[in-house]
Amino acid sequence: MKRQRHPDVRAAERRGRYNRRVREQPTGIFTDGAAKGKPGPGGWGVVIVTPDRQVIELGGAAAPTTNNKIELTGAIQALLKV
Repeated sequence: MKRQRHPDVRAAERRGRYNRRVREQPTGIFTDGAAKGKPGPGGWGVVIVTPDRQVIELGGAAAPTTNNKIELTGAIQALLKV
């Protein structure tokens, strides 16, 4: 059975904007966040490593916040960036 490609990938191939070698490499996303107190000041950080080894760093702060909220904020911001 032949594996079907996603329609977006097929369209990118037709336009010549698809690099199979880069596409097959994973993108690394590392996130962390912490808050002091419940609620209290907190911060989050993200490091994204693209398939072509470009490193993107993001970060932010919030007050007042909870630990769960700030941890998820980092993950959400990372997904919005990629």
